[in-house]
Amino acid sequence: MELTVFLAQVFGIYMLVLGAAMLLRKKELMRSMEELVSQKGNMLFFGAIVFLFGVGFILKHNLWGTTLEMAVSIMLWGATIKGLSAMLFPEFLKSMTRIFTKPSWYMTGSLFVLVVGVYLTIQGFGA
Repeated sequence: MELTVFLAQVFGIYMLVLGAAMLLRKKELMRSMEELVSQKGNMLFFGAIVFLFGVGFILKHNLWGTTLEMAVSIMLWGATIKGLSAMLFPEFLKSMTRIFTKPSWYMTGSLFVLVVGVYLTIQGFGA
């Protein structure tokens, strides 16, 4: 459970900051995401780093007993799949980015990131 709490704290803080940045710097971040996925070299590098860290953490934390363990494991698996997709299927990830940078999806995603960040932070530091 120690690793679960630690990862909840890390992901929670990260998602709070990311969610706030997404809301406060919407235009810059939407443009940055589109630029990131438009360059294959960036996608390969980004994908490799995310995949490496995702697999590393999954090997240590693939727990599904409590709600917090499930939330952290879902985050880790999601990151790993995203990294793998960036390396193997960059065009698919590029098309998904185009969908999620549309204003309605972007706002929903920003709020989702914030809510998950609040949940993880409260659970991580309240445990």
